[in-house]
Amino acid sequence: MTLSHLRHWITTLAIAALLALPLAASAQKAPAKAKPGVDYDRQEMLIRFKANMSPKGQEAIQKLGARLLEKLSRIDVSRIKLPNNLTVEQAMAQLSKLPFVEFVEPNYIQKAVAWAPSDPHWNRQWGMTNANVAGAWGVETGKKTTVIAIIDTGVDVNHPDLKMKMVPGYNFVHENTNVTDNDGHGTHCAGVAAALANNGVGVAGVCSNCAIMPIKALDNGSGLASDVARGIIWATDNGAKVISMSLGGYFPSFTQQQAIEYAASKGVILIAAAGNDNIDMPHYPAYYDNVISVGAINSSNRRASFSNYGNWVDVAAPGETIYSTMPKGGYANMNGTSMATPFVAGLAGLLVSRMGTSATPKNVRAAIVNTAVSVGTGLGKGRVDMAAAVKSVQPGKPLSAPTPAPVTPPVTTAPPSQVAQPQPTPTPAPAPAQGVTIAGYKQHSGRVLKESSGATFALDDQLLILRSVESGRARALDVEFWATLPTGTTTISLSVDGRYYEAQAAVTVYFWNHKTGRWDTIGNGQFGTTDTNITLTRQNAAAYLDDSGQVRIRLYRQTQLWTTFDMGINQLRVYAGTPPSKAASRKK
Repeated sequence: MTLSHLRHWITTLAIAALLALPLAASAQKAPAKAKPGVDYDRQEMLIRFKANMSPKGQEAIQKLGARLLEKLSRIDVSRIKLPNNLTVEQAMAQLSKLPFVEFVEPNYIQKAVAWAPSDPHWNRQWGMTNANVAGAWGVETGKKTTVIAIIDTGVDVNHPDLKMKMVPGYNFVHENTNVTDNDGHGTHCAGVAAALANNGVGVAGVCSNCAIMPIKALDNGSGLASDVARGIIWATDNGAKVISMSLGGYFPSFTQQQAIEYAASKGVILIAAAGNDNIDMPHYPAYYDNVISVGAINSSNRRASFSNYGNWVDVAAPGETIYSTMPKGGYANMNGTSMATPFVAGLAGLLVSRMGTSATPKNVRAAIVNTAVSVGTGLGKGRVDMAAAVKSVQPGKPLSAPTPAPVTPPVTTAPPSQVAQPQPTPTPAPAPAQGVTIAGYKQHSGRVLKESSGATFALDDQLLILRSVESGRARALDVEFWATLPTGTTTISLSVDGRYYEAQAAVTVYFWNHKTGRWDTIGNGQFGTTDTNITLTRQNAAAYLDDSGQVRIRLYRQTQLWTTFDMGINQLRVYAGTPPSKAASRKK
């Protein structure tokens, strides 16, 4: 197609949109406001052992009567099958006490984030006009070297609007290459993101010339967190530049988060749905760092009645009565943040196509978020403006064609660079150093109960009290801190004074490894019911500092309790070197 033909087509499409404004949507019945529960496979666990501890881990699994199902090699997580006489709760209680276990968690079930449409008469794509897609096409229509992975229920690879767009994918539900969509959800999302345009058939997708990688991780609308994690890793290793996830749940999976961190470290842009329960509650994987969280709006530019909201949502896109592709060559309307998500994934595809090798998760996110148009509170920066986003970036060197995907999943042996670094042998420590101020913090799960003066949190007279997130029987608390250390720091020390308010319990400390793109376990400690100090030192620590000297630290606890638990942090300091004595480190 020549440029003049393309512009004529875009102009014609824009005029047609003005002449055929959609009718007002009938009111959709929102899902009940009952608090969402949590579900997980009753005979499976996900576990990661500390570095060089796999033999002991395998022995522990055998003693339980369990067996290894598979290993997610890139993030060193094992999926195990429990015997019929052992519950997940019992297995977690036993395994979490072992000193060589880094973390253990249920294999949570995550569901497609969509609800059935009630108005079958919508017959056009109002969302394309609303998001200003035609304006973006005047600059960029996508490139076939930009691959968008749709992690979902599969895709109809023979659909007339999609079949010319496909690259090899994989079925992680049935362990084969048959990605047939037996639900419709994945095919619908694929069409929104990248259905072929200007072909005289059906509908147009946002990134019309981008390729589609079908990843089947859900079956009949739901699936395991481990299958989603494997899909993320496989898509990353096989050339995907954008990953669209119209799925999720209300409880964090450390396994899935590790897969997301791995993908982001490889330059992949990840997009996920904010959820459809009309509540302000973190929805995973959308809530994770390195994922763009997407809420939904209706044709009146208002938050859709079902869309989740909150300061953790990044942007919004059309999500009500969205017309797109369905299996067996069909088309239908669907509603949900699931439908909004591939709009943003398609926009990410346009941006990657235009920016080429200069595209990064950071600058693609900035282009999407910073050009959004406000549509009220609770939906981040607002509704995406695709024309403004694409015009805000400069063209770069085109991407090369991705390497063809293999027909089998990745091998089960993790490369050395992906294994947590072992604790080094102690050596003479450098002279004590002064603690640096914590620059900020973020809770990944849990909520802030109190942040007040009168103590010495972060050297600024703050007391931080956090409460665990609750979902079903499980409880978790996960908080990240960051600080900047002097250039050339080789030894990092952390000193924390904290407590639990219910009973003495363990806390695990992680540092972010910038070389491997994963969280490494630094150590474990015990907080009592009064202020208790934990001090940990890591030498040869250059991998834990970025170019600016920033170090990222996480404190984590998960348990199977019926009640929530609270953690207080009374003092937290990071040192370049060995910390002074406990008494000297306290603020008088």
